[in-house]
Amino acid sequence: MAIARIKAARSAGQQVTADIYPYINNGLGIAAFIHPRHFSRGRDSLRKRLGNADLRKQIRREMEGSGKWENWYWHTGSDWSKVVVGSTTDSRYAKLAGRDLAAIAKSVGEDPWDTFFNLVTSGAFVMSETMTEANKMRLMREEFISFCTDVGPAAGGGSRIAFHPRGYGSFPRLLARYVRDQGVISLERAIAQASAVATNEIMAYDRGRIALGLSADVIIFDYEQLTERATFAKSDQLSDGMRYVIVNGETVLNEGEITRNRPGHVLRGPGRRPESAPSKVSTGQSTAELQAFDGMMTAFMKEHHIPGASLAVTDGGRLVFAKEYGYADVTAREPVKPTSLFRIASISKPITAVAILKLVEQKKLSLDDRVFDILKVDPHFEEGAKFDERQREITIRQLLQHRGGWDRSESFDAMFQSVRFARALDVDPPAAPEHIIRCMLGLPLDFDPGERYAYSNYGYCLLGRVIEKLTGKSYEESVRSQVLKPLGITAMRIGKSRMEGRHLPDEVRYYDPNLSTSVFAKDLGRPLPEPYGGWYLEAMDAHGAWIASAVDLARFACALETSAKRAILSEQSLATMHERPPGRAGHDEQGEPTDTYYSLGWMNRDVVGGRLSRWHTGSLGGTATILIRRHDGKNFIALFNARGSAKASHFGSAIDPLLHRAADEVTNWPEVDLFDEF
Repeated sequence: MAIARIKAARSAGQQVTADIYPYINNGLGIAAFIHPRHFSRGRDSLRKRLGNADLRKQIRREMEGSGKWENWYWHTGSDWSKVVVGSTTDSRYAKLAGRDLAAIAKSVGEDPWDTFFNLVTSGAFVMSETMTEANKMRLMREEFISFCTDVGPAAGGGSRIAFHPRGYGSFPRLLARYVRDQGVISLERAIAQASAVATNEIMAYDRGRIALGLSADVIIFDYEQLTERATFAKSDQLSDGMRYVIVNGETVLNEGEITRNRPGHVLRGPGRRPESAPSKVSTGQSTAELQAFDGMMTAFMKEHHIPGASLAVTDGGRLVFAKEYGYADVTAREPVKPTSLFRIASISKPITAVAILKLVEQKKLSLDDRVFDILKVDPHFEEGAKFDERQREITIRQLLQHRGGWDRSESFDAMFQSVRFARALDVDPPAAPEHIIRCMLGLPLDFDPGERYAYSNYGYCLLGRVIEKLTGKSYEESVRSQVLKPLGITAMRIGKSRMEGRHLPDEVRYYDPNLSTSVFAKDLGRPLPEPYGGWYLEAMDAHGAWIASAVDLARFACALETSAKRAILSEQSLATMHERPPGRAGHDEQGEPTDTYYSLGWMNRDVVGGRLSRWHTGSLGGTATILIRRHDGKNFIALFNARGSAKASHFGSAIDPLLHRAADEVTNWPEVDLFDEF
């Protein structure tokens, strides 16, 4: 039931996880066996009253009779031999620590119930067998489970007091008993769940994995010799097989011997100090007139527990608001800066659309040119497949408008098939754009080109290759020189998939509760945080791989206004960019224009009297973005380094109406222009 509830919550978008230790005995104070209502006047009061025979009888009846409250005696199967006694101050029982309560009672010649009440009176830590091996193994196989000891610093030091052996033996026991000897889960999976899975959940992204630039925490052990030695009677016995422990790059265990190095420090989560919560941290520029935006953003950050964000607002081609919120790196406490670069995901598509229209203006291309007259690619056919002749008719315009003939809801998204296509062509994964195109050419379309709208990342991948073919440069180099540089944008670039490729010092970290499996040959199939290797970002260049600051995207948006000081396109090209597509792509079944439609790189909505608002969102694991070009000449750009929360599946979509509401609250737009400051 617990597993089903957790899975249901996770499916609903809630960040719910669990951890376990590899023992079937839990640990608690023995007084917890008694119904909580007896503690209404405090624990000391109950202890004083336990000499009353009638009260003892009443408590015993309650413990023997019901599992409708957290009845630990009932959870043990009403068996005192399953309750191991650890520490106690009662001299009659202290020397017997590590044995079960029934055995202790027999040794001292008492009824087990008298021993129980005596231990409650004096105080005792007990380890009761309330779980089963079958359930423990079942839990280990769940992807949302991480592993723990569930204790503070172990006592040790030769003390005769027995504590739970999990403090010394949890991880050796996990790897030796459940992985090596019983094969419950693989060694790789166990290590991932004991490290990266756990650190990912608490947003300690510089821990739990071995990669360039991360904290060097490493454990080296002899897998065959690994043996847990801690027992209930001798809980502080060191395990065999542990050779080296390295913390922050310094050796603290050397060939099984503790060194004098103490390089560790306490890791604290982002919620420890309320005053340093992401919603309380901000940088950048604003004015009193635009307080509505600042207040809205702060509340939005707090409601959704967002690590970091950036917001830029323009009015009439002027940058009037540019503020950053929260952290670019939560663990390092690095705040988001005006220059911080975020993955912008599908906001990359308008950039590609502008690059294509630049080629049209240069008469190197026509929107009605057929794509595969430009790109000469040999299809790869799966067994029994044949070429779909309809692909020859796909045009540049259709790709820009998502009318090329691919529908990911009917088949799949080609840009997330990195391993499949690499295997089909017998190359190391992940598949590059040229591999993806070869494989897609060997597969049938989902509908006739031009027939209707269906969002297609692959269509924009093709556009990126068209740009390369016609310019003789890489997609990134061509766009930076032809589109971005003329606008004074120099920091934007194609992002990298892996953490070690993060563009320092300006690129933010990306936070997502989900794990994915690597699409890279070097660690193929291994679990890792979804934003860092669960897909091949570099292959998504033309449809989703740019990283940018909110201010630079504001520059880009302003350059698409007809009155722009630095117009990137002619008025004719801008009109073409926003034209309604024909047929079902822009009209309903009765032939009437739809309220919204996708033009060349933009979603469009007729707001009032033919005046259009245009926008695009972006979404990847750890990323949510939105760029809005409003009908009244105002632009909003919001970038987040997380995608969603339990209350909102996509932060860009969730903040959309709030941005409009904040703008409508402004009565006096300032005459400032902050572009020169960034």
